[in-house]
Amino acid sequence: MGNDNLLCFRLRSLRSRKRIIKTDLEKQIRKKYRHSEELWDLRRNIPLVPLETPYQKGFVRFFVVRDDVKRSKYGNFFEGILKKINTKMYSPTRKFLKRKENTDEEFMLTESKN
Repeated sequence: MGNDNLLCFRLRSLRSRKRIIKTDLEKQIRKKYRHSEELWDLRRNIPLVPLETPYQKGFVRFFVVRDDVKRSKYGNFFEGILKKINTKMYSPTRKFLKRKENTDEEFMLTESKN
């Protein structure tokens, strides 16, 4: 009879087996999440390496006085103005288009059309 009691404790019920499997899966997910966070920290904290010849990705746009305007009697005047107000614009494409911000009204209009 003593052996029957020990045998009873060694067998696990279906519920406890499912619970053990579930917790093991959750432990694996947590471990992978921690590992991904560590990798992200490593990637974020990589030191920057200076390049021998720097380069820029994308395009720059700025204003220049045309040659015919430079040769006119107001050429110096326009060059002086451009020195004060000239700004550089950067864009990843040659089109220099601004993205439209999707407002709630536009979203509702596009939803109602579909």
